[in-house]
Amino acid sequence: GSMADLVKTTTFITDIKHVAHLREVRARYLAKTQPPANTLVAVSSLARADRMIEIEGVAIVGGWLLLRSEPRQELATVSP
Repeated sequence: GSMADLVKTTTFITDIKHVAHLREVRARYLAKTQPPANTLVAVSSLARADRMIEIEGVAIVGGWLLLRSEPRQELATVSP
């Protein structure tokens, strides 16, 4: 699969002041014409305290529904 297969993401972020940067990163990696739906959730902490963001992605690949969650330390490290 690829980033183009994403249909929904849920983003957990520990500091809402980083939302503008998050949007820049999403725009860089996700489809511009029809990006996946997204739910943004501000949380006080993540399971790993050294992380600032966690993105859960739902994709449909070859008729299969895939779910993946990736904790990230910095927004700039988000990669496909």
